[in-house]
Amino acid sequence: LDGAERERFLDIGCRSIEKLISSFDELQSEFLVETGSINTWRSLVRIDTELGEMLADLESRGAIGGFKLRSCEIPLLTCRSTLKRYLAAAAEAIGERLGEVPSIECTVAASDAPGEAVADPWISISIRPCSGPRGERIVPTAPDASGNVARDAALERLARALDGVHASAGRDGFHLRLPAHPPLDREKDLVHPLHMMIERSKLRCVPMHVVSVRMAGARAEAGSFDRLFESGLCSLRGAEEWVVARGWEQGSYDVIVAGASRERLGEAMESVRERFARRCGERGEELYPAIRWEIRYSREADAPGSAADCAMLETLA
Repeated sequence: LDGAERERFLDIGCRSIEKLISSFDELQSEFLVETGSINTWRSLVRIDTELGEMLADLESRGAIGGFKLRSCEIPLLTCRSTLKRYLAAAAEAIGERLGEVPSIECTVAASDAPGEAVADPWISISIRPCSGPRGERIVPTAPDASGNVARDAALERLARALDGVHASAGRDGFHLRLPAHPPLDREKDLVHPLHMMIERSKLRCVPMHVVSVRMAGARAEAGSFDRLFESGLCSLRGAEEWVVARGWEQGSYDVIVAGASRERLGEAMESVRERFARRCGERGEELYPAIRWEIRYSREADAPGSAADCAMLETLA
């Protein structure tokens, strides 16, 4: 090749390499968002609904043969992907001990029942093999000491990532104890969920909004209203499009949404307000707090980022 043709060939090659690298970067970001590898963040969830979906997924993949779930409606601020990894690891450990694909019995208990004053409330998740037809539990096979140590160490690491405590329940089950009201962690509760949803918005070319929502006029001791309010926020969760993150102030939350229009957002927040009022009415409450919400940040799908946007996001995080 002469000089001109050689330069043109090198230019085409360089542009192709840049495009290839860009494609790899986009694929990696999409993979991280989809698998939850970057979501060391916490989100408000309803633990009974969440565990039911996780166990159903394990059953569909053949990791467990079936499951029983006993849990009341408990809102919990936790890392969804880490909780799922803990549940899967516990089911795998039980299966190895039994020597077969297990059926799982999962029970959730809470120490902060309505009307009880608990200094350090917690939620306990118990995972065991299901009882037999006569109520007896399946006897596990002789445990492998080295394998048990490695599995327990892995489960302990996952429990610590959840700010919880892992414990074995004899030879055939596990307990996970989680804080019912974990203290605010800026990285887990605000920064990481915000960055994850920004990535999702960019990758899928969809709009993103940040909504602040709180109860107005609630007494400090009105714990029952807190639970009703959080339960309504949990109903917002869709196909990973909505993240309910804890705000800076007590009883306030930031709802980060990627992929919904402002109209749909408004309808969803009004549904939270109506649900809260209805639940309070069903409980016989004549006076109850009002739900206030406002859109603090909004970016359309085709809008480029700006310095003002970045400054606004910094104040949110």
